[in-house]
Amino acid sequence: MKPQKKGLSLGSIVIIIILIIVLFACIWLFPKLFGDLNTRINPEKISKTFVNFTKNSLEVVSNSLVTNTKEPDNQNIKLDFSTHSFSEPTPTPILEDEVVNFSILFTGNVNYDKKIQKATLKNTDYFDTDAIFLNIKKYIDSDINVLGLSNTFVDNESLSDINAPVSLISSIKNIGINTINHGNNNSLNYGLEGIQSMLSSANYNNIVLNGIDAESYDDDILIQNVKNIPVAFLHYTQSLSKTSKKKIPEQNWSYHINIISEERVRNDILKAKEQGALFVVVTLDWEKSTGKSPSKEQINVAQYIAEAGANIIIANNQNNPLILDILNTSNENILSRNVPIAYSLGNLISSNANNIAQASSIMLKFDITYNRTKNKVETIKISYIPLYIWKNKVDKKDNFSIIPIDFSIDAEDKKHINFKNKVEEYLNELFGILPITVVNN
Repeated sequence: MKPQKKGLSLGSIVIIIILIIVLFACIWLFPKLFGDLNTRINPEKISKTFVNFTKNSLEVVSNSLVTNTKEPDNQNIKLDFSTHSFSEPTPTPILEDEVVNFSILFTGNVNYDKKIQKATLKNTDYFDTDAIFLNIKKYIDSDINVLGLSNTFVDNESLSDINAPVSLISSIKNIGINTINHGNNNSLNYGLEGIQSMLSSANYNNIVLNGIDAESYDDDILIQNVKNIPVAFLHYTQSLSKTSKKKIPEQNWSYHINIISEERVRNDILKAKEQGALFVVVTLDWEKSTGKSPSKEQINVAQYIAEAGANIIIANNQNNPLILDILNTSNENILSRNVPIAYSLGNLISSNANNIAQASSIMLKFDITYNRTKNKVETIKISYIPLYIWKNKVDKKDNFSIIPIDFSIDAEDKKHINFKNKVEEYLNELFGILPITVVNN
């Protein structure tokens, strides 16, 4: 049996001495660290205390070295962790992307011409402009609802195929429309007075009027805040009528209406993004009808609009609907994107509904998912509401109605049912791929 050692080990004593030296050093430094310059420490007292401490410490070391002790039995040493707790590091939380969903709906053009005015006239000065839109009100429920308008409202001018009763704009508002596209070939037919009258009517009804301006359209970019997403709406026309050209000098056209060109589109979209737009909608009125398919020129125009940075393109001013397509913008200048283009939605209302194609139209709805964290459009879901213009006789008088395809028709009205079925077949041929979701990676 080896003798058991008692007392402190040499290493322990050395550590204690070092700690006490450190303590004295702290006592000396403490006032200075805390800025107490008036505090004074007597060096003589510190020296005397330190000598006494060292003497005593050495005696303890001497006694410890002469004391015989037994070495500890290593087999009896046990580590007890029962009183200690170990916790895993808290993982860094993964923040989800901020995603915003919003919707935009577009209708075809309203052409409230003389025949429809006559059909809705109830007495010498009252037009029942509400009745014609009653069947579609429930479908107009998006965040932004955009209607194309071919008419003007000028009170002191005679009614015509272009100039409609001012009550029409109130009826448009009543069905939920909050934005009207008006820049078309006839928009300047009544000159500056006509523009001011249109703007006044729109303001009175709290509707945004896009496409014309009484002062300088060059400087205006319409940006609407949709669920905190700034959305730019740019509207163009391809040409002006002879009447419009006569009413306003050519050098002033660009002050009041946006005539489309590739350069102008690129500059406007760039300007919109500089002003904070995160999503860009471009709408336009074509110069002339092209029949059943878009022309090569229209396809080229749509492509350069897409490549300029538009997210959605909607065209109108055709007498019938045209196809919907998805354009890809893969090129060296911009990121690859998929851009929906509707070449025509048809006429929402017009007396020019002499055949199935001209009587057919759609309302097109876009449900957009925007990732605010990544600043990009993730998906655009496209769906449509098929419609048609139904012309019949009521009390021996022409009557015009906008009818959704899912509207219930009297089973006895074989003529109407047959017409409806043909419209549905025609629209399915054009838009049967819908609904679809466009994904942008």
